[in-house]
Amino acid sequence: MKKVNTNKAYQLRLLFVFIVVELLFVVCIIRAFQLQILSGSDLRKMATRQHFGTIRLSPDRGIIFDRNGNQLAVSTMTLSLYAHPTKVPKKKKTARTIAKILRSPRQSYYKLRRIFYKKLRQKSSFVWLARQQEPRKVEKIEKLKIRGLGSIPEPKRFYPCRSLAAQCIGYCNIDGIGLDGIELKYNKYLRGKPVRLLVARDAKGNPIIMRKQEAFATSKVHHVYLTLDETIQHIVEEELARAVVKHRAKSGMAIVMNPNTGEVLAMANYPFFNPNRRPERGTSLNRRRNRTVTDLFEPGSMFKPFLVAAALESKKYKGTETIYCENGHFKIGRYTIHDVHPHKYLKLSEVIKFSSNIGAAKIGTHLGKNIVYTTYRKFGFGQKTGIGLPGESPGVMQPLKNLPPISLATMSFGQGIAVTALQIVTAVSAIANGGTLMKPYIVKKIVDAQGMPLLVHQPVRVRKVISPQTAHLLTSFMVGVTSEGGTATRAAIEGFQVAGKTGTSQKPRTDGKRGYDPTKFIGSFVGFVPAEDPRITILVVIDEPKGIPYGGVVAAPAFKAMATRILRYMNVAPKVQEIPLVAISHPFSTPGIVMTGKPDKAHQGKIVNAPKVQKTSSSEKILLPDFSGMSMRSVIRWGARHGVNLTLKGNGQAIRQSPKPGTPVSPGGRCSVWFTFPS
Repeated sequence: MKKVNTNKAYQLRLLFVFIVVELLFVVCIIRAFQLQILSGSDLRKMATRQHFGTIRLSPDRGIIFDRNGNQLAVSTMTLSLYAHPTKVPKKKKTARTIAKILRSPRQSYYKLRRIFYKKLRQKSSFVWLARQQEPRKVEKIEKLKIRGLGSIPEPKRFYPCRSLAAQCIGYCNIDGIGLDGIELKYNKYLRGKPVRLLVARDAKGNPIIMRKQEAFATSKVHHVYLTLDETIQHIVEEELARAVVKHRAKSGMAIVMNPNTGEVLAMANYPFFNPNRRPERGTSLNRRRNRTVTDLFEPGSMFKPFLVAAALESKKYKGTETIYCENGHFKIGRYTIHDVHPHKYLKLSEVIKFSSNIGAAKIGTHLGKNIVYTTYRKFGFGQKTGIGLPGESPGVMQPLKNLPPISLATMSFGQGIAVTALQIVTAVSAIANGGTLMKPYIVKKIVDAQGMPLLVHQPVRVRKVISPQTAHLLTSFMVGVTSEGGTATRAAIEGFQVAGKTGTSQKPRTDGKRGYDPTKFIGSFVGFVPAEDPRITILVVIDEPKGIPYGGVVAAPAFKAMATRILRYMNVAPKVQEIPLVAISHPFSTPGIVMTGKPDKAHQGKIVNAPKVQKTSSSEKILLPDFSGMSMRSVIRWGARHGVNLTLKGNGQAIRQSPKPGTPVSPGGRCSVWFTFPS
């Protein structure tokens, strides 16, 4: 009986063991199924992450050119130094050696030594020691054959012209991402695809191989062509810096624009900064910000031409009226408006020429807030220009509703309203080109790596703001500013007629009190030249000059220096004007001229005889010249000189005429000329 019980117990134990083994086998099969089938994909990805990794490198970037194909921003190949800290021997000695080779005036040896030693002590299997270094320095380190160190080629953004147009072009971070200016706005075009390095690791996590991933090896970039002209930009920056230093000012701004197309030929901010040197922590943003589009200031008397434009367009003024200017003191409620030089009576043109605040205030009050406000808006104030640069400000205009009388009066001479430099130069260009507001632009085109255009910008007409007659008469008033007795005789250029306007404004207080700081001013001047056929519009703004702050003293000479050099560079020859612009009356640009566009329907189709003083002998005949490509002002001048009655149709540049060029006409004869803006 005992033997049978023993065998039975043994069999039960054996069965138990068998069942346990079978259960374990089933569990293993289930687990294997789970690992291989159900979770296989996730586990493979996890294994890949453990055994392989990627290091992101800066991608290549496209080139930024000026309008003539000169390189303003390029990518150059550099070497980036890395280390495997676990493999580097004698870390202190290695840190000292690397610091001696890579030190620079901006980074001291002791600072670099501490940084490198800290990185070499890390537990990580890979660290960057110094990225985008000069190849010769990194190659010198590689020749030492220090175990655990290596280098990788990496592109770096380089600006060959250094500070030239730096605030406009912008800059990139160390990873090749645009942070400001053109670099930021067109980053998606300029920046190529990311380049990564594949890192394989052993069981302890140490890198054993590095190679470029094929999927990221190809980099497609595009190139950007700007409307800026490198030579004009250099001239403007040089003269702007000279003016700011001479008058010990805080800063300065300047813009040069083609008034007929809206192209920005130069855009400068002083102080400059070099984008090749990455800004350190605490560096002032004023050096990097493009203040011509971001910063606001009160324009002062530069606004008076726009007020007079409103007066002429409203038909409440014809250009011959006189305004009583109260001998320099004019009270509105409890406020008193002053003129620097007191006057009793001034003509409309003299309000601009002598820059009378009282005259402007009286004109604005007479026109009313609706006309003044609407005209300012038509010229583009209180709204962005649409140039497409980061951080552009729309400016500040007081709400029209409940606008008090004193605010209307001060707005009339540019106080209590805030604008950008770009808005001013764009609005004045509308006067220069005959009354059309053009959309400013700074990018000419974007092309691919093969040079095929992807995006091309053309001149865009925003709207008609004033009639050609008003623009021509207003130009004659602005010529008076730079003539004898005007506020900007220092802007006059021998051989050219210069149309412009000065501005002197106080800056608001920054101590928490209301009102303006009596010690801080902004002196400015804006103008275009030649006045009869404008090629360039230039604005110069000098912020907080010491001494005499008037725009005619601090900004006008800089305008003259810039314009003289730019006109010489553009091969624009000086010429003596036979008829002063100020002799032209309103509402017609010139007697004997008919404007058949939209401007003045009451006089449309009417022909007025040319002035007798301009007629030649009745027996003489004149051969009609080829007007093609000429501006409306040039055609008007020719007709006035030779006593030929002209009918002008459209705006912009002449494209067709009747009779044809070379046809003889007698004084008093007729000729029709058609105009359009260039595409």
